[in-house]
This record gives sequence, C-alpha cells and structure tokens, in this order.
Amino acid sequence: MKFLLNFASVICLAAVASSVSGAETVKVKGKSGRPVESARVVSSGEYLNEIQTSFMSGSVQSYKSGTQSVTQISGTASYARLIQPLIQVGGEAGLGYINSGSTTTTYMLVGIAKYNFDSDIKQSFYVDGGAGVFAVANSTGGSDSKFGFLVGAGKRLPLWERVSYNPEARIYKKGDLDANIEITFLNLSIMY
Repeated sequence: MKFLLNFASVICLAAVASSVSGAETVKVKGKSGRPVESARVVSSGEYLNEIQTSFMSGSVQSYKSGTQSVTQISGTASYARLIQPLIQVGGEAGLGYINSGSTTTTYMLVGIAKYNFDSDIKQSFYVDGGAGVFAVANSTGGSDSKFGFLVGAGKRLPLWERVSYNPEARIYKKGDLDANIEITFLNLSIMY
C-alpha cells in the first residue's frame, strides 16, 4: 500500500513541479546586441494549467458492501498541466464521508492524464484516465485504501476568458467493488 501512495504522490508532485519550470525563458537584446533582460513567457498564448474546482463538483453514491448499505459523499479538486499541444497530466485529490453504520472520513489520490481533441483546451472535448488510491467501505463499517483506476470523457464550454463549464462522465473501478459510473454536471475549470 505504501508503494501505491508513493506512486500517486510522485505523479502529483511531478505535475506541480512541471508547472513551475514549464515556461520558456526569452532574452531581450539591447542596442549593442547583448542580452539585457530575460522574461518568462508562455508559448503561443495557450493556457498551460487547469484547476477543476471542488466547490462545484462532488458525488453522492449509494451501494452495497457485503450485507451493508453504504452512502458516500465526496468532493474533489484536480490539477492538470499541458505537456504537449493536446496532452495534459496531473493529479486529483479528494476528501469524502462514508456512512455504513459508522461514519468515516476518507481520501483519494490519483494521477491523471487527459487527451484533448482541440488545441484550444478551454473549449475542448477530452478523454481522461488515471490510477491511484481510493477509499472504499469495508465490512466492519470503516474504510480501506484500495488501488483503482478511472476512465472518462468531458467537454469544456467557455464561460469567461479563463473559466469553462466542464460536465464530465467517468467510470471508476475501486478495488474489488463493481465498476460505477459517475456523471458530474456542476464542474468548473479555471485556466491559467
């Protein structure tokens, strides 16, 4: 289990580190032809970073785990960095609440990748996938950390210059539970 937590942590940290070092340095030449100033710029005016807000996304799920009914409420936030013209990588983290006879607070940490079908990512249709650690209810009413994966698709619809409405649908497979489908209607992406 430590390996999975470390793996997901490394994916997330690599995405954050690439956002700091991803801009190109440009040297400006003075009248003498020598460099006099440098500036960091983003190539071709594209937004390189995307944050999906946790304030507008979340889910409520109800399912069976063994013989118990389980209600799970969760909220997530994700970060993605454009590394190629159509490809983003990043991480997703979440906190949750599980009630299966007793109450448990849970977490999720997943590395994600997205493929955009339009070079203007603020209005692109995309597919995504990821793998990492998910919390699932166990038979004693608590939760266990289980490896899982997700695949999904979404469409960004621009609202303002840097903000897009972003509905999406995903299929999750968490540990030995059956796969479930999650549709998120209230989701915003912030580009910078």
